[in-house]
Amino acid sequence: MTSPLQPPPGSWGGAPAAPAMSPATPAPAARRPSGLVLLGVVLVVAAIVSTVALLLAASARYDRGVRNLARAPIGCTTTLQFDEGGTFVLYVETVGRIGALEGDCPNGSDEFRFEGVAVPTVDLSLVDSSDVVMTLEPDDSKTYDADGSQGTSVATVDIDSAGEYRLTVSSGETNFAVAVGADPKAAAARLRLIGIVLGVGLLVAGIVLLVLGVRRRTAPAMAMATTDAAPTPVVTDHEVWAPAPTTPAAPTQQMPMPTTEPLPGVPPPPAPPVPGVPPPAPPVPGVPPPPAPPVPDVPSAPPAPGGGGGSWAPTPPPR
Repeated sequence: MTSPLQPPPGSWGGAPAAPAMSPATPAPAARRPSGLVLLGVVLVVAAIVSTVALLLAASARYDRGVRNLARAPIGCTTTLQFDEGGTFVLYVETVGRIGALEGDCPNGSDEFRFEGVAVPTVDLSLVDSSDVVMTLEPDDSKTYDADGSQGTSVATVDIDSAGEYRLTVSSGETNFAVAVGADPKAAAARLRLIGIVLGVGLLVAGIVLLVLGVRRRTAPAMAMATTDAAPTPVVTDHEVWAPAPTTPAAPTQQMPMPTTEPLPGVPPPPAPPVPGVPPPAPPVPGVPPPPAPPVPDVPSAPPAPGGGGGSWAPTPPPR
């Protein structure tokens, strides 16, 4: 039998013993994703889907806004119906198509394309149903290019109330028209901004929840790995062996210490013999024991110096 702190047989000769292996730790069961991780994934997917959907909706609104502009051809007066008041833009449209018209302009569906380099010069006049001339403010800061049409702004007008208005267009150029309506880019830009802000917000929230969920999952796993770590084997010159497991010792009962005091009613044991001295003779019945030897006189202590006068000399021993 070997000691728990000694290598097993075979360390100093013969075939080496097989190295001691720690018991295999069972693989942890697969965990289901936490609620934070699932919610984070949902928010990330929602951010992507909502952003793409709103960007597509903004593009569609842009095309629809350009399509809904009212067109007025050159050299005639066109009747326009405004359903509500507000600020409207007048564009010179160099590429487009004229649909059904109201007024003294001939109806048609001919497509047009202006071949010039610069925006053609045009004279505009807008009056309401009471023949009051509306004020047109010059503005060339807006453009559009959508739904097969291209235009550049030349003026803006503030319409106070809904009603019927008449627009007269005159120019020395041809092959273009005047388009009137709300800025199609403004509505599309607002919807595009909403999509970007919403997408970024959902994406950031999803990433934060994913990070929190992953941290909560990794913390218990690291703690379990630290607890289940196997002991490091001891390396010797001959082989690798693991220390034997120690078992707790059984509790022992403490024994009382022996005492030298005699027990009541029990005579003390005889003294052991001294080497070179004969043991005393046993007592004879009827004969008294011999008397004890006399104790020599012990001189008394000398008087303290200076205390009573006279001298003191030691008593000689008896001859």
